[in-house]
Amino acid sequence: MTEMDNNRSKSSVGYYLLAFITLVLMASLSLYAINSGQFNRFRRRIIVERNTVKSYTVGNTQTGRMIDEDHKYAINGVNQSILKGSTLKCFGHEFEILLNHDKLCEKSHDIDILILISSSIKQFSERQAIRKSWGSECNRNDTAIKCLFVIGNHRLTSDGLRISTRDSGLQEESTLYKDIVQIDYIDSYGNLTYKTVFSISWAVRYCASAKFVMKTDTDMYVNTYLLPFIIKKAPTKFIGGFCWGPSTPHRNRNSKWYVSFKGYREDKFPPMCSGTGYVISMDLVLTILQTSEHIPFFHLEDVYIAMCLQKMRVTPNYLHGFNNMKPGFTPCSYKNDIITSHGVTPKELVTYWNQIKSCSVSVIPENVYKPRPLLRVH
Repeated sequence: MTEMDNNRSKSSVGYYLLAFITLVLMASLSLYAINSGQFNRFRRRIIVERNTVKSYTVGNTQTGRMIDEDHKYAINGVNQSILKGSTLKCFGHEFEILLNHDKLCEKSHDIDILILISSSIKQFSERQAIRKSWGSECNRNDTAIKCLFVIGNHRLTSDGLRISTRDSGLQEESTLYKDIVQIDYIDSYGNLTYKTVFSISWAVRYCASAKFVMKTDTDMYVNTYLLPFIIKKAPTKFIGGFCWGPSTPHRNRNSKWYVSFKGYREDKFPPMCSGTGYVISMDLVLTILQTSEHIPFFHLEDVYIAMCLQKMRVTPNYLHGFNNMKPGFTPCSYKNDIITSHGVTPKELVTYWNQIKSCSVSVIPENVYKPRPLLRVH
């Protein structure tokens, strides 16, 4: 072997040795990254599970009786952001969508209003009553009103176990009616803020052509005869419904709406609209979503939206015809004067709607939109 061949052989050995060392180092780094990721995911899960069982516990201090079990499992918003891998937002609402109807608004380019209805798995009769009554005006190709039921996936038992609702017949209902979106989160009263903010984010993503969005519930009568007259007169940057001025938080631990001083330190809540039903212009919906990234989670959804509005320096509007209670029923008043009524049963909804049909719309359309001074409350 010549001296040149000897040097070339030594060089080859050195090359292969360097390559071997490089491969070993890369394998070690990959293993470290995998283990580190598993550790972080495990750590995030522990953080969320620990906070899931301690937030917003409501009970009688003498008997220890739970007033509302759902409060016990309201997830802290900051930790929910950690769960979703976000370190930049105060409030995370990016839940997995299990059932979707993303084509709801696709064929209608002139949508006046999208009505988002908070529902739950077991409320099939309530959804059917809406479809047979005021919701019958929704979702046709020739209508400017769209309706969507927003439903969660899990309930929690008293011992903290999750009950999955995936196999509940909801898939068949969704396929038949094409008006349901289901999200993978714990469906509870204490988590309504998540459902509300997710609902309006769905509207921005899948129904951006809508001019207005309405949030309401399944136990509501909504006057879809008069609603179009309201939104034709309402301005931009608008939110309105049954709204009131600054109010005092409930400090009584027996209250369903109990708020501790630790949870909210101010003496007054900002002006707000009842979560039973309010209308928002789409431009304001987008701004609320952007603002929510910087407002920590709060378990009362109407208060949370009010916090966002306060940050945005937007005042809600109290509108004639919106109610957070149930006014006495007469067919023509519910046709011409009542916009929302709360606490209406499925049977009542269908009965009311059938009787309302006998009345004509006697109100002047231009007079339906009637803002009033905000209600004064203690």
